[in-house]
Amino acid sequence: MIKYKEARSPNSQELQDLVNYISTEGYPRNKEEVIDLLACAYVMVCAEYQAVTPGYCGKVIVVLWGINPEVVHAFTYKDGKINWNSWEEEKEVI
Repeated sequence: MIKYKEARSPNSQELQDLVNYISTEGYPRNKEEVIDLLACAYVMVCAEYQAVTPGYCGKVIVVLWGINPEVVHAFTYKDGKINWNSWEEEKEVI
């Protein structure tokens, strides 16, 4: 049997964190546009992610955008705030 960790749906606070981050730190869109984009996306939370090598441990929010299954972004948390290191490089994609 193959074992794997399961993701869950985001709670309302996690969705609000995501909307606030994308609308202010990410692509310059208003919150309503971000909410519309997320309505077409799959959003999942890996609450206790742990890298197999020394690295990030903690919550990860994964967004599979509705425009193409190859457009996937993983958001992490640092000091209790949502973060995405690659946002500047790829924000034009969504």
